[in-house]
Amino acid sequence: MPVAAHLKWANLGYALGEDHFVAREGFWTRRTRVVPYYRVQTLVGSATVFQRRRHLATLVVDTAGSQGFGATDARALDIDADRADRLREEVEARFRTSLAETRTARRNRRSGRDAAAAD
Repeated sequence: MPVAAHLKWANLGYALGEDHFVAREGFWTRRTRVVPYYRVQTLVGSATVFQRRRHLATLVVDTAGSQGFGATDARALDIDADRADRLREEVEARFRTSLAETRTARRNRRSGRDAAAAD
């Protein structure tokens, strides 16, 4: 059992991509979640009593349209608590950038259609 627990912990991971957040967990059953920044609904940092003793935390990246809170969301598990705070801020900043880019693209498409209709 200790070997399986170590392997499960050793296979935890997360990454910040250019336009998405990726989280991986599990050894026997690996789950990899890819979340585009524009789909981020909420960011929740939490820590169990055991995590607090070791200054660890979990960051949950909840997405719009997922199967309920925490069920299939991407999670960065057992990371340093300070790193979890910085990661939450970074994902939020990338979400805002993605949202601004989407709005700009939508405006440009609309103005292109308006110009074509005027011709």
